[in-house]
Amino acid sequence: MTELVAGVDLGTTDTKAVLTRPDGETVAFARNPTSWTTAHGGRLETTGAALVADVLRTLEDAVAAVPGPVRVTGIGLAGLAESGVILDERGRETSPVIAWFDERGAAELEAQGRQFTNEFPRRTGLPLGTQWSLPKLLWMRGAGIRVDETSRWLNMPEFVAYA
Repeated sequence: MTELVAGVDLGTTDTKAVLTRPDGETVAFARNPTSWTTAHGGRLETTGAALVADVLRTLEDAVAAVPGPVRVTGIGLAGLAESGVILDERGRETSPVIAWFDERGAAELEAQGRQFTNEFPRRTGLPLGTQWSLPKLLWMRGAGIRVDETSRWLNMPEFVAYA
């Protein structure tokens, strides 16, 4: 049995998986399109479940490219910048996964006022913009998605590991 480790990049365009030996030698690679839906106004979103399915399908493709039995002993996950999903108190998805470059949250950021727009870059070291998690969460709350003390926000690599 071949023991391998996997690296997964859940990308905006493609989901990629690489299988390597523990010494770093690449054994297999697979790539599949990442699942997205175009919502009203050209907004791009998906679900956590769809992204988990993308990761599993891509890992399966990589494993299938290796002759003989394979044992994956570890998986590293990365990807999708600030995209994430809200979970309810039972761990169920309650929000769409919004593409990191989707502009939702712009109006909500502007509504925070000048003090916020001045303080955000100073405190975070990031330029103010809609790609970050906060504007997406503000938009979700304004769209009627429950965001309260029982909610949990997971970025997509965290959600894939959770699932």
